[in-house]
Amino acid sequence: KTRPLRDLNCADLVQLSISLAHGRIDDVRLLRELYHEALCRLKREDQEQITKARYGHRTKFHGWEISILLWVQASLYLTSKLEGGGVYDEFSNVSTKVLLKRIQNMEKVDCEKSTNVTSREEIEAVSKIGLGSQERANLAWSLTVLERYDTEESMELLRRIFCASSAITATTNI
Repeated sequence: KTRPLRDLNCADLVQLSISLAHGRIDDVRLLRELYHEALCRLKREDQEQITKARYGHRTKFHGWEISILLWVQASLYLTSKLEGGGVYDEFSNVSTKVLLKRIQNMEKVDCEKSTNVTSREEIEAVSKIGLGSQERANLAWSLTVLERYDTEESMELLRRIFCASSAITATTNI
């Protein structure tokens, strides 16, 4: 399949999706191509095939950018029920796997520095991949709206998000 948006960088893809969501513009073809391109990039990362970026563009999404793409998907309720909508279900599954893998990789780095990974390192790993409190809230909301909480990866990601959020809340309330 051709990739008409392949020359856009990650920031452009995210900005375009935000603009469409805020404008409530549901251009089916454009959204499908946008999520197809985002999915291709996430699949490469999931399969660890990140290559040198074309034209100097960043080809790997930041954690907060993935949360925005999921938020847009949930806001516009982009699901497999739409024509050609299989890309949306696949995007939400792969993005969940990629975020969880990043958290786990961050924990491995922390684990190499110390003797074991504690719940504190688990909590810090969520923040280190770029998921602040707003992004965590958006992810939990998005996965719930999209009903994407039925895989091992999504359940584990949600568990970590809730643990990180409750731990941060507990320390700020002391």
